[in-house]
Amino acid sequence: MQTIPEGFKNRHNTKMGTWAKLVILSGYLTMEFMSDDGETTDQVEYSKE
Repeated sequence: MQTIPEGFKNRHNTKMGTWAKLVILSGYLTMEFMSDDGETTDQVEYSKE
């Protein structure tokens, strides 16, 4: 079952200082950080453990 909020499924920008709290109940989430040019600058994987 995938319950990732729609706003997190697509590329988006946030203002400096904006934050969110995601609770991972099972599985994992891979998050990519991108430059303004669309290149991946960092990738982080989060899991329940």
